[in-house]
Amino acid sequence: MNPILKFVLLCFLAALGPVAVAQATKQMTQSNRPEATVRSVYREVQLRALSGLPGSDDMQILAPYLSASLRRKIAQAEACGKDWDRQNGGQLIKAPFAWSEFGIFSGANERTSPATFHIKSVRRAKDGSFQVAVSFTYRPGDGPGSWHVTDRLTQEGGRFVLDNVFFPKDQTYNGTPYSQNTVPPNNTRGQKGPIAIRLYLEPSTGSYFHVPLIFRETSDNALLNTAPLLPQGRTVYISKAQMSDIQSLIAESIFSWEWNSTTTAFEPFMGLEPSQRLQIAVLYSPAGMASGYVARDETCGKLAAFDIPLKSEPRALWEAQLFRFDYGCSVPLFRRDRYPDHDKQ
Repeated sequence: MNPILKFVLLCFLAALGPVAVAQATKQMTQSNRPEATVRSVYREVQLRALSGLPGSDDMQILAPYLSASLRRKIAQAEACGKDWDRQNGGQLIKAPFAWSEFGIFSGANERTSPATFHIKSVRRAKDGSFQVAVSFTYRPGDGPGSWHVTDRLTQEGGRFVLDNVFFPKDQTYNGTPYSQNTVPPNNTRGQKGPIAIRLYLEPSTGSYFHVPLIFRETSDNALLNTAPLLPQGRTVYISKAQMSDIQSLIAESIFSWEWNSTTTAFEPFMGLEPSQRLQIAVLYSPAGMASGYVARDETCGKLAAFDIPLKSEPRALWEAQLFRFDYGCSVPLFRRDRYPDHDKQ
């Protein structure tokens, strides 16, 4: 509420007595709490049974409750969906991303329209955001039981907005919880070797959403030197030799790795949690992923090192340089307009 209008309202209520002032003050304070935003969002979820991405009419209602970052993620995901339809000429082919059938606020299938919701807890995080745990129950006929999610709330313009929704592991991906290990990515634990490497850095306080950059190995010459925007991130296709060089590069950069032995694919970027540090994830074939982090003050230097193994592929080199350029790193003689198709995808 506008501070001046709030002051005028309280002055008016003062004439009605201290009880009225106390009640009005309590209501205004409660309306600017993270749980108030969560309640507003899930009332709309109950009414609209949102399966997939919100449509334009739904977004008009939900937008005031969503952060700028989350709105951008939804727009990016929508663009990916449209590009998938374009590439497949309108054929009825199942899309390779979860949000086409997934309620991004509450879950898939019957969970898109919960019967009830209940705020279980509200916890303030170290970065100033709030973690709100929400439980749901099924509608009659959809089955017994309950489930839960955790919402992340941040402040924008003096009010709380929903910035992300996190689902328990057993509700999303078939992966075991990460365990801390010293696992350099060249120790493949019986795997055939890395097939893709993902770079991701998305500060929770950022005003611009950065799509992850993925390097993926290919033997198809038609794919080399291309970089389509896919649900998992901007995907740059490189040769096996270049993948080996990058593998050696990052093995020297990170000393503590988390290993997941069952991961078979990178998840869509819509589901990634914010990361204050550069995360490097190495995907192996047929299964397994190692991930580690780069110290914040070393980010630009570590990213600059990617120029060496990628110098023979102009598009791959440009995408790597753009990735670090967008984080404010110095990139001498960089031309952002060299590949106009990058911003058209």
